[in-house]
Amino acid sequence: MAHTLFKSGIVVTQDRGLGVLPSGVLPCGDVLVDGDRIAAIGEHLSAPAAEIVDCSGHFEIGRAHV
Repeated sequence: MAHTLFKSGIVVTQDRGLGVLPSGVLPCGDVLVDGDRIAAIGEHLSAPAAEIVDCSGHFEIGRAHV
């Protein structure tokens, strides 16, 4: 499957444990998508073969069910 890595966006999750803020928000986070599923949410993710999408200054919505 194709991988897409959304980099450096404001990530909003349903998992309060993922964010650096108590609300589950990563102010500068990444979301790795594998096909039609979220494979990872975090900071400074890397995926060498993935298409990279720069999300600086944009919101990314990620469900924590990975």
